[in-house]
Amino acid sequence: MSVKARACAVDGTDHKGGRVMREANILVVDEDETIRLMLSCALVISGHKVVATASAEELLLLLAENGGMEETIDLLLADMELPGLSGLELVDELHRRGFCMPAIIMSWTNSREVVSGAVGRHCVGYFPKPFQLSSLMGAIEGCLAGVAGTREREGADSTEKIFSGHL
Repeated sequence: MSVKARACAVDGTDHKGGRVMREANILVVDEDETIRLMLSCALVISGHKVVATASAEELLLLLAENGGMEETIDLLLADMELPGLSGLELVDELHRRGFCMPAIIMSWTNSREVVSGAVGRHCVGYFPKPFQLSSLMGAIEGCLAGVAGTREREGADSTEKIFSGHL
């Protein structure tokens, strides 16, 4: 299920001449239902597919159950403080299982330890809560532009797997 927020011209620009990103597959993991739904809705309105769960374990189970469907995973948005595995532990586990996508970590804790823990662990961003949705969405689109550019240069799609249809 996806909703296109803007009409797209044949050349890939919107009616104002701005670039429109391709549809991306984004994982959202946050135990706070309000944040999870806000992010999911904003991403769907922006034209992306979203899989949203309340815990790392729930996401890992869904991926294991639906591992036969091949779609790229373009980005992970995860809360640092999750029940069970933390957001950083989830990043590590996904990479261990072969799902190698960039991640943005969010946290109510704005400490040097949390920020430095994300560095070097496939995390391309850290957003302390509360955050401005527009700032996070800008970072997401910037990250996705980098992912798309990398895939175009490599000339092949990733073989990462994900299921679709859960929001």
